[in-house]
Amino acid sequence: MQLPEPEKPSWFVLNSYTRNEHKVEDYLSQVENLQFFIPKRYALRNYYGRVKRELVPLIPGMVFVRDVYDKVQQLQKDVSFLGFATFSDGVRRMPMKVPDYQMDNFIRVVQHFEENLTYFRPDELQLNKGTYVKIIGGKFDGAKGELLKIKGKRSKRLVVCIPQIMAVAATHIEPEFIRVISEEEFLKDEELKIE
Repeated sequence: MQLPEPEKPSWFVLNSYTRNEHKVEDYLSQVENLQFFIPKRYALRNYYGRVKRELVPLIPGMVFVRDVYDKVQQLQKDVSFLGFATFSDGVRRMPMKVPDYQMDNFIRVVQHFEENLTYFRPDELQLNKGTYVKIIGGKFDGAKGELLKIKGKRSKRLVVCIPQIMAVAATHIEPEFIRVISEEEFLKDEELKIE
């Protein structure tokens, strides 16, 4: 596997070595022309006996950054609290990338953190048994994924996945918003977005 093309922007997965996500978010928001995403969810926090509902990172210490490889590499070199999340290609460690279409679907679903979303590690779901669908209208308009039966839930849920990172199952989606598509159509559309 080769390093990403230097001139083509991609989504890279970065680890934050500080658990102060506000510091990370403040810093990244000041970097000119940098697109980043920190998925969040609501959680109840206890502060000295007072329970408060607040937005917290969905995946602590993980940030998605979209830019060309050289700029992201320079960013992580300049900032002591950021580093590439990596995987092994069998020979060496490579920066983890997420294709644009997977990030688009992921962002479309997780940005609705006020909804009753269910989060899974990818190995917790068998993603080969679902029906491919595209959502037309509603909150998740444009998202593509699979309709799967989730253990313990009555209805099938829309599931979007970033392999090796996480899968997200949305709440019940009204049938009028669901358009069933073939696996070929799903894969064809995704391949077009990659080029």
